[in-house]
Amino acid sequence: MKKLPFSAALSTICALSLPAFGQVTTGTTEVVDAKPLVHTRHEAPVENTTELSLQGGGLVAGGNARTAALTGATRFFRRQGASELTNLNAVNYARTSAPDGGPMDTTVENYQFRIRYEYFFTNQVSAFISTQGRRDRFQGLNLRLGVDPGLAYYFVRNKVSRFWLEGGYDLQYEDRRQETVDLAAEAGTPIDKDKVDHNARFYLGFDQRLDDRLHLFAGLEYFKSLTTEEDWRLNWDASLNVSLIDNFSLAIGSLALYNNNPLPGIKQLDVTSSLSFVYTLL
Repeated sequence: MKKLPFSAALSTICALSLPAFGQVTTGTTEVVDAKPLVHTRHEAPVENTTELSLQGGGLVAGGNARTAALTGATRFFRRQGASELTNLNAVNYARTSAPDGGPMDTTVENYQFRIRYEYFFTNQVSAFISTQGRRDRFQGLNLRLGVDPGLAYYFVRNKVSRFWLEGGYDLQYEDRRQETVDLAAEAGTPIDKDKVDHNARFYLGFDQRLDDRLHLFAGLEYFKSLTTEEDWRLNWDASLNVSLIDNFSLAIGSLALYNNNPLPGIKQLDVTSSLSFVYTLL
């Protein structure tokens, strides 16, 4: 299976399977606009807000090695009273050719989305339901769709900080690529084209505005199948957003996806880093 570390290419140009569904909005550097750092009061309560941002990056290289890569994401967040709504969408795509000048092949291709609604009974306790989907050529997936209801407890939740633990149920549906199904049959390990699984899901999240210019997010997500002993997955997601000027910022992200029992011919671990620009509309 061919894989191009998309992020690695982007990082080299500037010193992608996911800009993660990272939570990136605002942050800034004093070198650009010479504004002093102003720290927000940590005890300030959360406020009603609407946020919309666009994130993108790319790479084109020619000569001895030909490469074209693209990463993009959108994030929408709305808080009104006790309700919060989040929508995240992302795409990563890359093509490259061997140094001998052969034809260009696709080496990264994935598309993702997540929609989440959360209702807060108190400032620390909430119930939520989310739907997330992933289409990933190199994980052998036409679609992996999850529906995740659950409860969350926030150890810290104020205007600039969030630290929380959530748990619940995950209903997972997979539609595998026919190519992956055929290769598994040839290898003597046949698999079904479709699969439905039931999982327990746990998530630990941290979200911190370090000051008016930096925004750090990190999350660890665990899925354990309730029907198959060896099936479990662990996802790690982190991003740092640094504001440059006005509504523009730089996002640095990292995503690791570990599947203990992947489809035949698929590696257990995918690691992606990203470097991209973010434009905040709202």
